[in-house]
Amino acid sequence: MMTQALSTEDRAIDQEPVVVAERPAQGRRARYGLFQVSQFGIELTMMATLTALVSWLLPSRILPADLGSATAVQSGVMAVLLLLPVWHLAQGLYRSGAPVAAVRVQRRLAAVAAAFSLVAAQAVLTSSGPAGLLLPLTLLLVSLTVGLVMEGMVRPMLAGLFRARVPTLLLGDTGFRQTGADLLTAGADFGGMVLARASMDDTSLSWPDPAGRGKAMPAATGPVTAVLLPAPARPDGAIMDLHDLGGFVGLVYRRRQANPVAMAVKIALDKLVAGTALLAFLPALLAIMAALKLTSPGPVFYSQTRIGQHGRPFRMWKFRTMRVDAEQHLQAYLDTNPDALQEWKTYFKLKKDPRIIPGVGSFLRRSSLDELPQLFNVLNGSMSLVGPRPFPTYHLDQFPQDFQRLRATVRPGMTGFWQISARSDGDLRVQEALDSYYIRNWSIWLDLHIIATTPYAMLASKGAY
Repeated sequence: MMTQALSTEDRAIDQEPVVVAERPAQGRRARYGLFQVSQFGIELTMMATLTALVSWLLPSRILPADLGSATAVQSGVMAVLLLLPVWHLAQGLYRSGAPVAAVRVQRRLAAVAAAFSLVAAQAVLTSSGPAGLLLPLTLLLVSLTVGLVMEGMVRPMLAGLFRARVPTLLLGDTGFRQTGADLLTAGADFGGMVLARASMDDTSLSWPDPAGRGKAMPAATGPVTAVLLPAPARPDGAIMDLHDLGGFVGLVYRRRQANPVAMAVKIALDKLVAGTALLAFLPALLAIMAALKLTSPGPVFYSQTRIGQHGRPFRMWKFRTMRVDAEQHLQAYLDTNPDALQEWKTYFKLKKDPRIIPGVGSFLRRSSLDELPQLFNVLNGSMSLVGPRPFPTYHLDQFPQDFQRLRATVRPGMTGFWQISARSDGDLRVQEALDSYYIRNWSIWLDLHIIATTPYAMLASKGAY
């Protein structure tokens, strides 16, 4: 049995500590290796397939046969597409845990931008005409599409398949250890799993030796490969960076939401994606409206007051998925079902909710299609595409005041870090941990990662009910 390394103060909240089952270290290394090799192989296969398709279509099928120097540009495009996965492998983008999602997205886009610039410059220098200029655009489209699929679907599926999470020791006070365990076990993209939790003065722990080989925890078969320490207190919404100041470690705080350029890009992305999505989903919107009218009396849309940025209330719109008398029906159900009442107090949701319209209502909620009308909220500025979920007052009041103030610094979102991680399976403590991480570590790259991962979360329907 693996040593749990819990101090006396932990016993109250750590009745069932998250401890990894004992496995040989070489078994973990094999899984990590397969996790990386599988990602590399899948992305290389996708690039090779699309390269072959582009080679077949361009230029002989779409453009004139006599292309001259455009053929050289085409060869450059094909080579770059096949080399991009190799570059991603060299940058460590297929590893578990590090780099984090926002950094992976940033490095992917930087590599694609550099490749596009090189091929575009080649096209201009060789005077290859329209044919040569179309090829760099093809490279840009193909590489961005593959990158979104890899980050949003392939990596999450492989992470679950290979259980590619780094064994992690949480070292700090009780509150930090609990928050760290919530983050690492909520399914978010941190790549860590809790090996043990200990207080700062626990002397029973073994530490890595100078050669870098991790010594085993007491009675454990594998090395501790990550140690998480608590960070000092910081201002609301601030991200902390470490700097080497002549041998001293300096902490630099920045609040990215205060950067006008970054926020302008976020708002522009909101408007562009929301407007495009409304046009793309128009047939689906009309079909859902017809289905609701045919299956349930009452209005098609439902609005509720939610709390937005700076604590301002706003009307959030959804497709109606519940009975017209939903609130009265819920109260009567909770009054006669103690287990359901406890579930409601913990999650503010019910897995078997008697208010839901059978058939179409259940489908809309599990697929999250009931939230499509919130695209109008994004367009009018009361919501963002990505952010913490907007909660009603009775839900928000259950959180600590400092967390409520932190949430009020940003606009709520249609999707967010909680939605692609725990969703409704996460209780209040998990919601607080995930939303706090998003707000304090926000970047446009993290938003792009969440947007790319949202379709997989919707298809998986984990925690959606």
